[in-house]
Amino acid sequence: MTAETQVANDTTALDARVRRLEDLEAIWRLFMEYRRCLDRRDFAAYSQLFTDEGEWLGNLGRASGPAEIEQLLIRTMEGWSGEQTAHLHLVDNPVIDLDGDRATSESTWVFV
Repeated sequence: MTAETQVANDTTALDARVRRLEDLEAIWRLFMEYRRCLDRRDFAAYSQLFTDEGEWLGNLGRASGPAEIEQLLIRTMEGWSGEQTAHLHLVDNPVIDLDGDRATSESTWVFV
């Protein structure tokens, strides 16, 4: 293997590692956007963070796709939108698995 080939291989490997870190950071930022929209009670914006195949599963129920997710949140949470106290969600313990252009994740949410 020539020095040029080795440098090209090293660069390709480094590019892949950086891309993986950037993907993980983008998913973490998405978690933070979910949290922000939910705390602001912006259910429409929250639901648009999901793909058409996206699924929401939690103690409020289960919904698939943006329209169902928005309706679930309106049905279960809209009654609290006029409270004078702050709504705060914490996102913790994320496990993010990357597989090429696809990712799955699981995290713990805490409501304060």
